Amino acid sequence: QSRWEESVPLLARLVDQDPENPEVNRLYGIALIQTGEYGLAVWPLQKVLRSPEADTSSALLLAQAFMMSGNYEDGLSTVLTVLEKSPKNVPALSLAVQARLSLNLEAEALPDIAQLMDLEPLNPIPRSWYVTALIGLGRLEEADGALVELRKLSEGGGEADSARLCAAHAVFAWERGEFEEALELFEACLE
Repeated sequence: QSRWEESVPLLARLVDQDPENPEVNRLYGIALIQTGEYGLAVWPLQKVLRSPEADTSSALLLAQAFMMSGNYEDGLSTVLTVLEKSPKNVPALSLAVQARLSLNLEAEALPDIAQLMDLEPLNPIPRSWYVTALIGLGRLEEADGALVELRKLSEGGGEADSARLCAAHAVFAWERGEFEEALELFEACLE
């Protein structure tokens, strides 16, 4: 029923009663993530991964908890273990890209971004990451071409696609040194 706040103390008591129960720890970790307690979610989710019942979804939850608490290094390390076993796992690839971009590892993110674009050719999110990575690498001409492709793909998209495209365009203008245009674009994006 998505009553996460109410479930946290109940799950904490269950963890106290049975600290090694992987299902209780998984649920506790999920409830902590849902209530914004990302750092606290790491501990029970790590316990889940030590159990024989651990699966890919548990590893992705742990990676998410690490990343949401600002620990991109451990988030990336965790998600890479998933990609070793399942190299085409879209959620794992997406988390890996987000971690690498947050760590300014744009060159390392490019192969995963390319794979995501191959796996989901109509999804504009990997293309926006591609533009971001190219800008971060200073490959502005390529970023300009990628931005044109992103615009084509995003035409008729929803509000989130439009906002993402707007922000990418503003960042691109800023990186080219067109500060006045960038500020105007950022203002337009906010509106």
